[in-house]
Amino acid sequence: MTIDPPAVTALAKRPWPPGLIGPALQQFEDGADKSEPWQHLPDFDRPEDVAAAMTAIAEHCEAKGLGGCASFCRERLAELAPPEKPGGLTVDEIADRLRRNPGLSPAALMRKTPPTADEQMQGWTWCAGRVADH
Repeated sequence: MTIDPPAVTALAKRPWPPGLIGPALQQFEDGADKSEPWQHLPDFDRPEDVAAAMTAIAEHCEAKGLGGCASFCRERLAELAPPEKPGGLTVDEIADRLRRNPGLSPAALMRKTPPTADEQMQGWTWCAGRVADH
């Protein structure tokens, strides 16, 4: 026996992550019908989709003069990068990279495993929540 899923009506709401609230959520909901690239809800199981969405948000923030939002999103994106090599970098490799590039994210360098879908959602949600910054 198969049960058909209920029909999706035009009034159905997009399933935004629960952490996206207030004015930021409103800006994303406003684009539900004809969304801009920065309003795209990514597939959190696809890291490249999340990276594209977060990059679009950072570019939108930059275009609107919200430099803090743009840099915050880029920092969260760096933290979601998969490890450079299986098992991650050694302590010496991390120290060397930070010495040569002090602007790198230590959290990203210490990553041992690829980010989970929940980590991707959390990073995107934090980034998206900054869209309403003034």
